[in-house]
Amino acid sequence: MEKPVDVLVQWLKVTKVVDLSDFRDMVCGGDKVRAWREASRLIEEGVLRAAAHPDDGRKRCLVLTAKGARELGVEVGAHRVIKSSQLEWLILRSRLYVRLLTAGFRAESILGRKEALEKYGLEPQESYLAWVITEPGPYCLYVPWPSGYGAKVYRSVNNSEAKGVWFEAHILVHESAESWRYDRRRFVRNCPPGRFLLLRSDQVGELKALPAARVKEVEALFKAIAPGGNLTRAPIGSPLPLVYTRRGSMLVGDMRLDDISLAARVIGLTREMVGGWNGVTLGVRDEAHAADWARLFGDRNWLWYLVASTCSLYQYDGRRLVYVGGGQKHEKAAR
Repeated sequence: MEKPVDVLVQWLKVTKVVDLSDFRDMVCGGDKVRAWREASRLIEEGVLRAAAHPDDGRKRCLVLTAKGARELGVEVGAHRVIKSSQLEWLILRSRLYVRLLTAGFRAESILGRKEALEKYGLEPQESYLAWVITEPGPYCLYVPWPSGYGAKVYRSVNNSEAKGVWFEAHILVHESAESWRYDRRRFVRNCPPGRFLLLRSDQVGELKALPAARVKEVEALFKAIAPGGNLTRAPIGSPLPLVYTRRGSMLVGDMRLDDISLAARVIGLTREMVGGWNGVTLGVRDEAHAADWARLFGDRNWLWYLVASTCSLYQYDGRRLVYVGGGQKHEKAAR
């Protein structure tokens, strides 16, 4: 088993900054004293320094020094390893890297910003990506910039799409539910091109499943609740990507990864646009997830929610989720 200080050095070589709480929780078993003791060795050697979080002076992060960069073979600019204006973004970027590792992604499959820009031929000043997961994927990951990041993310996605660079999805990762909901409202009405997902940091492990496997999971849910049908790709030009055919055809979308591109298409639909389809069914994680999205989509009598956790089907009546069928009933208010 690797020593905590060795893990810290490995992280610093990749991220240049590590949140002390991440090191404490992920490597030192939540022991504050042990985490600080391990980090102090490198501080005394001048390899790193302790700094306050830009947004909360009570929290500490560990920053690679110029001496540390030289000793670890990390390429840095002519001045400081990290500019103070970049520290907040780099902490979030570092936290995402740690979560990807703990979720089971191999370090070799996570490309840093410099490597990703070179691999995909993207201009640094036009791209604000934090990481790229190459396997499975590729997935292009972003974290919030200290300010104005909505426009930055939109420009970054647009830049790669315009160059024909293919990613399985562009993903903006948030730490809190509040910021997630704020950006959901922002991006769902002005969705970037390509496939755009909005995830919480504790959900990144779900990206390990191959897209084909996720389609199979949705198909299994439908066959459990309405046996005898088939899930296939929808015809070209259809408003949603999948269709389940059984005594008619139902348009299907998978919202378990909070696909903002899909949500934007659903918001733009009307009863007339659904046309000859039986309606639209969205796969969601659980009842709370269904209620969260139902509040945004509103009362639409042609829209159903298929809950993966209980294999239950719901609709929204403008006030609460209404149980339609399937597994165990779990009514949820969606006020």
